[in-house]
Amino acid sequence: MPDTKINRDDLLHIAKLSRLTIPSEEENELIDQLSQTVSYIDVLTKLDTQNVAPTFQVNHKKNVFRSDEIKPSLTQQQALSNAKDAYQGYFKTEATINKNK
Repeated sequence: MPDTKINRDDLLHIAKLSRLTIPSEEENELIDQLSQTVSYIDVLTKLDTQNVAPTFQVNHKKNVFRSDEIKPSLTQQQALSNAKDAYQGYFKTEATINKNK
């Protein structure tokens, strides 16, 4: 087993942040698994990155957005034509926010 880098407090903190309930009988197993994961990732700290430029864009695309173009679309009447209910040119729906809760 690797040097334990995750302790019970760390595990419980991670569980709280993740909103997970961890049964006490599974704690030691999860601590071991997370510690192994951290040890595996620690291998990256041994890499010499002194002369490596930071990478922030891996596919070298500059601008993937298209220009805005005005194109014909539905009229308001056409858009509302299949609406179950409309009121003064708008879709009418049931309330989505209940202030009583």
